[in-house]
Amino acid sequence: MPEKTDQLQAEAWLVEWTETEVGWGQRSDGAWYYATEEAARTDTDRMLAEIRALEKEMENRPRKLPMEYDRPELPPRLVPVSPELAREIAEKGRAYRRQAE
Repeated sequence: MPEKTDQLQAEAWLVEWTETEVGWGQRSDGAWYYATEEAARTDTDRMLAEIRALEKEMENRPRKLPMEYDRPELPPRLVPVSPELAREIAEKGRAYRRQAE
């Protein structure tokens, strides 16, 4: 009888980002992977605060929106990842992957 070798699947919390560019449209702008949902939410909240600060700065300019901006696709999702990506997340706390063009 063959030996059963069940491998545990590595998982991470995924936050995908969408870029919007004036006159062009929208496209996937990459993704951040995190070890925990809390880390995903905390880091995304920090990045959104930076975006909101830029938007606030833009209020006093003739052009109210930036030429391009990013937004997260929330909420974070738990997804399977490769062992290599899981190691990178464990070492750095998060990992970024650019979407294929």
